[in-house]
Amino acid sequence: MLEAFGTQISAPKRRRRASPKVQARAEVNEELVREWMENLHDDRLELVVRFGPRLAARRWTWRTLRQAKVGWDGSRFTFPSRDELGELTGAIRYTDRPGRSSKSLAVANTTRQLFPAPERISSSIVAIVEGEPDALDGLSAGLPSTGLPGVGAWRSEWTARFAGRYVLVMMDADQAGRDAAARIAGDLDAADIEHSIVDIDPTRRDRFDVTDYLREVDERGGNALDELVRVTGTGAIR
Repeated sequence: MLEAFGTQISAPKRRRRASPKVQARAEVNEELVREWMENLHDDRLELVVRFGPRLAARRWTWRTLRQAKVGWDGSRFTFPSRDELGELTGAIRYTDRPGRSSKSLAVANTTRQLFPAPERISSSIVAIVEGEPDALDGLSAGLPSTGLPGVGAWRSEWTARFAGRYVLVMMDADQAGRDAAARIAGDLDAADIEHSIVDIDPTRRDRFDVTDYLREVDERGGNALDELVRVTGTGAIR
């Protein structure tokens, strides 16, 4: 992401923006989502200064953020929530800055969904990961991913949204994550949807996640896609 937001871009224009206290609004609409996206574009240099090392560790790319319609409200990144019909059901405000009481905050009246909506992913294979930020990490690495809004947030009615796909269930490496993976796999199996549970590190019990896994790959000089092919046991992600 540092490269995507790097020195080759021009200085951002200064403009009036919506107050960052958007969580007090009654609802999120498409106009506000567009405004947040414009803020993200305009404030790229500022974001590098404020969050540089953490953004680099997150691996997010500018292209991925644009495609997922991620925005910036002045204090947090924004992730729009959409249902299977593409209807906006709210938004999540996210930060990984130390000292914040909560990384993810739902805007008032938000119904949290899979993010990004699997219907917006044009691939025959989709990975279900734990959390919206991890989905962006996977997408940036070339793995078609959608994020579950919390380890216990899976809804059985979401199963139909994966019809016709091969699904990789890639939850965090802890008991809660493995229990969630088993539940999701059970629903997929009942619906006759092809799938595999991918335990990214069976030796761990410490919430080691997709983001951590990709970071370790980088640190040892590996190739993210090659590693994902090895871990998932499929070359379909290429």
